Amino acid sequence: MNKNRASLNILLLNISLFYAFFLIGANYVIAGPVLIELSARAGVATGLMGYFFSSISIGAISGAFITTFLGRFNIRNKLFPLIYLLMPASNLLMAYSKNFISLLISAILTGLSIGLIEANGTVLVAESGRAMKSRLILILQAFFSFGAFAGPMLISLFTKYGIALSMSFTVMAILGFINFILLMFIKIPHNIPKTDSYTGSKQKAGWKNKKAVILIAAIFSALFFYVAFESGINSWIPTFLRLDRNFSVFIAGNAIAFFWLTMAAGRLLVGLISIKIKATYLLLLLSTLAVISFKLAASFSSNIAIILCLALTGIIIGGIWPLLLSATIYFFPDSSKTILPLLITSGNIGGVISPWLIGLVFNKFSLNKGMELVFIFSIITVIMIILMIFMEKFYKSGRVLQSNKNDSP
Repeated sequence: MNKNRASLNILLLNISLFYAFFLIGANYVIAGPVLIELSARAGVATGLMGYFFSSISIGAISGAFITTFLGRFNIRNKLFPLIYLLMPASNLLMAYSKNFISLLISAILTGLSIGLIEANGTVLVAESGRAMKSRLILILQAFFSFGAFAGPMLISLFTKYGIALSMSFTVMAILGFINFILLMFIKIPHNIPKTDSYTGSKQKAGWKNKKAVILIAAIFSALFFYVAFESGINSWIPTFLRLDRNFSVFIAGNAIAFFWLTMAAGRLLVGLISIKIKATYLLLLLSTLAVISFKLAASFSSNIAIILCLALTGIIIGGIWPLLLSATIYFFPDSSKTILPLLITSGNIGGVISPWLIGLVFNKFSLNKGMELVFIFSIITVIMIILMIFMEKFYKSGRVLQSNKNDSP
C-alpha cells in the first residue's frame, strides 16, 4: 500500500469508525421515547420493558467478550464486515417484531453489534500507537453521544407525525447498511504493532501485583456503577417524564435527546480541560457534580427546569466513560487488548442490572422510587473513583496522569 493510499485508508477508517459510533449511539437509546408503544405492540406491561434494555446490555457484554476472545487472532479485517451487517439486521428485526420474544431477540442483537463495534473500535485505536489516542477515544465517544441525540429526536418526530415505528427502525437499518458499503473500500488493520506507551520497569508486567488488582477493581467498579447510573437515565427517564411529569412523547424524546447532545459537548469539553486538570481529579469533580444535577432533575416539577438539569447532567457526565477508558490505557498499556474489552464488559453488566432493577421497583412501588435507585448508583460511582485515586498514588508513585504528557488521559 503506497503512502497516499495508506493515508486515504486511515481517513476512510476514521470516518467509518466515527459513523459507526454515531449509529450505535442512536441504536442504544432510540427505543426510550417509545417504550410505551413498543410494550403495547408486544402485548406486555411497560414495567417489563426493563428486560428489553437489559437484553441490549447482555448483547453488548457478549460483544465485548467475543472481542477479548478473538483478540489473539488476526481476523479483525474479516470480523468488521459481519459486525457492520449485524446492526441493520437487528434494526429490521426490531422494526417488524410483533411479540415480546422477538423484541428481546432484536434487543440482544442490537446490543451485540454495539458491544462488538465499541470494543473493537476502542481497541483498534488503543493498539494503533497513534499520537493523541486518548483524544481519539473522546471523539469516538462524542460521536456516540451525537448519535444518541439524533436517535430519540428522529423517532420522536416520526411518532409526532404519525409515521409507524417500523419505518423508524427501517431507516436506521438503511443508515447502518451505508456504513457496510463504505467498509468495502477500507483495509482494516489486523497486525497492529505494540504501543510505545509508558512501560516503566517496575510496573511493566504490573497488573498482576496486588496494588494493580485493587486499582483495576476500583476502575471496573467505577465504570459498572457509572453505566448503571447512565443506563438508568437513558432507559427510564423518558417513561418517567411521560408517566410522572405528564410530558408528551415528543417532549420526553427531546429531553433525552438533548441530554445526549450535551453529553457529546461534555466529552469534547473534557478533551480540552483535561490538558490542565489531572484526569482522576477531574473524574471525581464530574461524578460529584453529577450526583447533584441528577437529584435536581428528578426532583423538579417544572418541565423547563427538568430539561435544563438533564442537559447539565449530560455535560457533566459526558467525560466519565472515556476518561476511565483512557486511564486504563495509561495504567496498563501492554494489557489494553485484554483489559479494555473486560472493562467495557463490566460497564455493560451495570447496564444489564440497572434497567431490570428499576423495572422491578417500578412494578412493586413506583417509577419515582426507581429514580432514587439511579441516584444511589451515582453516589457509589463517586466512592469508587475516590478509591481509584487512593490506589493511583501507590501504583504509579505519584506520576501525573494528565493528557498532555505521553498521551495519558
